[in-house]
Amino acid sequence: MFACLTRIPRSLTLASALQNRLKPALTPHVHRIPHAAPIYRRTFATSVASKETSSAPSHVAVIGAGGNMATALISGLLAQQTPPVIHASSPYLHLLSHLPESVKAHQTTSNCEACEQAQLILLCVKPNIAPSVLSEIASVLHRSQNDPVLVSIVAGMTTASLEKHLSLPSQPGSKLPIIRAMPNIPATTQSSCTVICANKAAKETHIHRAQEILSAVGTVYTTDESLLAPATGFSGAGVAFVFMMAEAFADAAVKHGFSRAQALSMAADTIKGAGDMLQRKQHPAILRNMVESPGGVTVVGTSTLEEHAFRAAIGAAVDAAVEKARQMGDS
Repeated sequence: MFACLTRIPRSLTLASALQNRLKPALTPHVHRIPHAAPIYRRTFATSVASKETSSAPSHVAVIGAGGNMATALISGLLAQQTPPVIHASSPYLHLLSHLPESVKAHQTTSNCEACEQAQLILLCVKPNIAPSVLSEIASVLHRSQNDPVLVSIVAGMTTASLEKHLSLPSQPGSKLPIIRAMPNIPATTQSSCTVICANKAAKETHIHRAQEILSAVGTVYTTDESLLAPATGFSGAGVAFVFMMAEAFADAAVKHGFSRAQALSMAADTIKGAGDMLQRKQHPAILRNMVESPGGVTVVGTSTLEEHAFRAAIGAAVDAAVEKARQMGDS
């Protein structure tokens, strides 16, 4: 009991110190991840951009529009007060049958046609076909008068690789502005945690344009490319880790008498509530100690998690996912 009583204030002190030291300078919707050698010093918040100063594109091409992430991005864009004209391309038009009529009016099987008027191109295809798609649209983007920026959500494909496949033999050294983006699946509920980086050809206007579009489905964090693989393993794959935890919560609740439906709903509410509290920017240790009473129910549970190497398991899962993401980037 004595150890427990003395440990809590020390944890609070440590957590408070960590909170003060690590709390980032954030702006609404668009955040900058600190890094030793930042490429871009400014970040932008779409919520404060006026119509007169907004750089949001009026025409957006979505290549690979039939996929889940592409559909989520399209839905988010259409929910905006002034949505852009969306030019959706897919080799299989039946995959676009669920999209609104405003999108169907500009759907096509031609990637080049979709890009003709676009100021921003969302590349939402599988990694194995991305090189051929990029080579196909390269000439259209290079000759475009719309100052297009390519935003790629292709897993593992670096800006150097994207530049390579967009290059033209007739224009050696000419590089297009490129943004790599790592959204996660909560984009389907407009709650994505999206991490982006840019190549050297991308200007602030291009980055702002990408941020405006991607913030339609959640929060955007800008960083250097070296952190894209960790972001993939942490935020991209991490959603599945949380789902797995929710499943374990529900299984335990069913074991103790709740129905499956009740257990799943309560697990979702518990995780959402915890997430809402974390959004207040308090350190998790402070929040945990708010729940843990000396000798109480919660501290017995958290101690059991520690005994079963809960932190180590999460860390190992993130490490494995990050390593796999790096391997994909090297391939």
